[in-house]
Amino acid sequence: MKKVKDGYKKDGFIRNFFTMALHIGLVAVAVLYIMNIKEQTYIFGYRIFKEPPVTNEEQEPIVATITISNGVTPNSLRDSLQSKGLIRKDSKWLFIFQFYCSEYRKELKPGTYELSTAMTVEQMMAVMAGAEVKQ
Repeated sequence: MKKVKDGYKKDGFIRNFFTMALHIGLVAVAVLYIMNIKEQTYIFGYRIFKEPPVTNEEQEPIVATITISNGVTPNSLRDSLQSKGLIRKDSKWLFIFQFYCSEYRKELKPGTYELSTAMTVEQMMAVMAGAEVKQ
C-alpha cells in the first residue's frame, strides 16, 4: 500500500467507502423487505375478518349445494367450497384462518346445505352450524 501526500492510505479509504456503501445498501433492502412483509401481513389479517363475498351486488349469485359429514376438516371443507366457486381460490390459507377464527367452527352440523356466492365465509359457517344468518 502506498501512502499519499496527506498521509492516508488510498486503498484503505476505497475499501472503507465500499464497505460502508454495501452496509447501507443491505440495510435499505432489509427495510424495504420488512415493509413489504408488514403490508402483506396486514392485508391478509384484514381479509380474515372482512373478506367480501365472491359476487358483488351487481353480479348474479351462484347457489351451490354442499354436503358435509361428521368431523369435517377445514382442508376438506375449503376444497369443497372452492370446487363449487363459493370461496376464492387465490389464498390457500385464508379459509383455514377464517375457519379457526369463526365462532361456528365447533358447531358445524353434518348435512346438505345450499350456499351462495353472495354469502361471506362467516355466513356460510353460520348456515352449516344451524345458526341464524346475519345479513
